[in-house]
Amino acid sequence: MASKYGVENAIPPWKSSLDGLCDALDQASGTTCAPGPVERRDEEDRLAATTYADLPYPENQLVALAHTLLDRGVIDRVVTASYEDAATTCRRLARMEGIFAGISSGAAAFAAIQIAEELGSGKSVVTILPDTGERYLSTDLFEGKTDDTV
Repeated sequence: MASKYGVENAIPPWKSSLDGLCDALDQASGTTCAPGPVERRDEEDRLAATTYADLPYPENQLVALAHTLLDRGVIDRVVTASYEDAATTCRRLARMEGIFAGISSGAAAFAAIQIAEELGSGKSVVTILPDTGERYLSTDLFEGKTDDTV
């Protein structure tokens, strides 16, 4: 995917800096044939006009952009998390790790925990927590929830 943006070194910095310490992270070689900016923009326009046409204008543009940036060639597995699993993990991150994260981060951490349990002891898993908990203060995500059983 780095070649898509003109990056010379196709190895992401977290791969080289972890230097074999990580057991669960994408293993893409960076050699996939990536579309150029014009082709990607054409695909965004096509998706916004067809697949995501029912969404309001700004949202269909953003969803189409996200769709074109996703390189499905590097995905070898999808782990799903229910809202309750993601919310529980989100609260657990806040209480046990001091990480004030949002629901998407809870889902990412839930998936990372599932993979870590499958890999077993002595393995490392890296995940990215994509959001903060600020926007969820006015929701029921943190309201009166303790998850003492977690």
